[in-house]
Amino acid sequence: MNSLQLLLQNFTNSSHVKLLWNVSKMYLFWILLHWLAVQLYQYMCTPATFWGLVFGTTVATQMPHCRAALWIITHSSTVIRDMWLLLGGWLISQLVTNS
Repeated sequence: MNSLQLLLQNFTNSSHVKLLWNVSKMYLFWILLHWLAVQLYQYMCTPATFWGLVFGTTVATQMPHCRAALWIITHSSTVIRDMWLLLGGWLISQLVTNS
């Protein structure tokens, strides 16, 4: 085995890389869920037509699937924002403690 393969194998087996991958999966899950909810909300609750403009508010406020999609959009936005705040706080703590 050459040194590049050994370096790559050690890198992929690193606990930091495994932790980063696990955290990234959670972040990607929320990003995907947010994107899907936005697409479904636009398609099912407020279509880009004249009738979507006229009846969009009525449908969006009354139909359960529209309310659920809107809840997912709002909640996932909060979760994604909090993940960024957590990452920023962790990076600052790393800079302060390592200085």
